[in-house]
Amino acid sequence: MRIPIDYREEVFYSFIVHLFAHRTMRTEIAQKKARCQK
Repeated sequence: MRIPIDYREEVFYSFIVHLFAHRTMRTEIAQKKARCQK
């Protein structure tokens, strides 16, 4: 079974966007915690 290239790229990009959004969300939460501690 061959997967179309465009489908693979779509999954690849959505995966990267998901990781990126998750990372930025975590850094924002970390910054808020750091602000509360000061």
